[in-house]
Amino acid sequence: MKYRFVVPVAPVAKARPRKGRFGNIYTPQKTQDFENTIRFFAEKIIDKPLQGAVKLTIRFFLPRPKRLYWKTREMPPILCDKRSDISNMVKAVEDALNGIAYRDDRQIAILHAEKWYHSGEEEDKPCVEIEIEEC
Repeated sequence: MKYRFVVPVAPVAKARPRKGRFGNIYTPQKTQDFENTIRFFAEKIIDKPLQGAVKLTIRFFLPRPKRLYWKTREMPPILCDKRSDISNMVKAVEDALNGIAYRDDRQIAILHAEKWYHSGEEEDKPCVEIEIEEC
């Protein structure tokens, strides 16, 4: 079984839990919104969690900085070496897919992640491409 879907949202790294004024621990709203968006799109595609070992492939397409926009030639996607830590972005996706794509993220045996700036074309926007399959 293999699932593939694209989430049209700018990638967000998983932020550390914060301590509130009254001693309560909470996850920042930006992280919660990103994970909820991933869950929303995953639930549309995936009918039941995969069993056994899982291969997870994630491609993050981040907003392209203005300094990398070209006026006279085609703009291909460019690998991103700045911005957020890729491991924190992966963790946000893994946590969002818990209970939907797999029972627990401990099932992930193979992980492949890439971080790109989108091509900058009109129809190309920041997004997250996710592929999940049984090993």
